[in-house]
Amino acid sequence: MTPSTSSRDLEVLAYIAKFIEDQGFPPTVREIGEGVGMSSPATVQTHLVALTSAGLVERTVNGSPRALRVTPQGEATMS
Repeated sequence: MTPSTSSRDLEVLAYIAKFIEDQGFPPTVREIGEGVGMSSPATVQTHLVALTSAGLVERTVNGSPRALRVTPQGEATMS
């Protein structure tokens, strides 16, 4: 765990990675919330900002709600 990531951030990261592995594309914010038991999309966004700041995920700005990818650093964090 990096200093700026919480265990809940890492739970979100693991969910994103597993979803991508299973489905072949990243989850939406709502799907992440449902998958980890968060009812508020704003709370999910907070965790995504923390993961992005830590360099564990990248969010591409192309207008897609599925614009996420786990970085190599994020993959290494999970192993």
